[in-house]
Amino acid sequence: MRGVDLNRFQFDYDLTFAVLMQDSDGRTLARFGSHPPEAMSIAGLKAAMRRVLALPKGGEDRDPARGAPRLLEHSRVYRESRMAREPCAHCHYANDVRFRQLRADGRFRKEMLFQHPPPETLGLALEADRCDTVAAVAPDSAAGRAGIRPGDRVVRVGGAPVITRADVQNVLDRIPDPGSVRLEVERAGRTLGFTLDLPAGWRRHDISWRASAASIPPTVGIWGEPLAGNAKRAMEIAPDRLALRVTFLFPGEEWARTRGGLRLGDVIVAVDGSELPAMTARQFHSHFRLTHEVGGTAALTVVREGRRVNLEVPCLEVREE
Repeated sequence: MRGVDLNRFQFDYDLTFAVLMQDSDGRTLARFGSHPPEAMSIAGLKAAMRRVLALPKGGEDRDPARGAPRLLEHSRVYRESRMAREPCAHCHYANDVRFRQLRADGRFRKEMLFQHPPPETLGLALEADRCDTVAAVAPDSAAGRAGIRPGDRVVRVGGAPVITRADVQNVLDRIPDPGSVRLEVERAGRTLGFTLDLPAGWRRHDISWRASAASIPPTVGIWGEPLAGNAKRAMEIAPDRLALRVTFLFPGEEWARTRGGLRLGDVIVAVDGSELPAMTARQFHSHFRLTHEVGGTAALTVVREGRRVNLEVPCLEVREE
């Protein structure tokens, strides 16, 4: 991302694969790239490219430029960080720098981590091969209550034309929580409009995969593996409940302080007295940073040598070297 104009190349910077389809004036006509990977396909990419090539020249400005060029290198936070000394400026650094600057200015809120909400937050599942076509609708969802149906082709969201799932997410990124959004779909040759009422919390989704979210403290200095069904049964843990075995301890004195009394082999089964749903190590860390603040403490319950042990873990921020 060194030397890249962040105002011109706007996309979800946490993605490992992203495509911007632009015209010769640098206007973005469509985006492609989503998480999870199964939401994408080569057929879907080809379909989006064909749609873009068929757009009329000089038509609607789908993504107007936003001001003078803005580079990572313009940020003092970036220039003074370890990131600037690394050989590669990863895409997610654009988010890292933004969050760090917001924290330094006292304007950061953890709700900001819920970026580019996927269509599923509306209750929509889009096809991978035809990434503007509704594959399924969750009945008790904003989309389901509004009347969206499988087979509908989404053509506009919030007044903006869309071609792909990534386009939909780009628009949803600007919708407040709570809020509402207008969808236009094509159904049996007709264009229909629907207003979706979005309740408080609609933007929340699993962000454990996001590299930039991992830069937000606090964090416990461990890695772990979820127990399989047989191991859970042996410990009398329900199959759908958290059971995360500690398999690695982050090295260094600072990381050691974040763990409290946690040890290798401990199985984490509860946080703050709550037996959580089964989750991966990434999801555990995501839950921890979203539900705790630096300076506080967290109560972990672990199974150690067949006994349940309650531990107090400090909520700390580990500074980069």
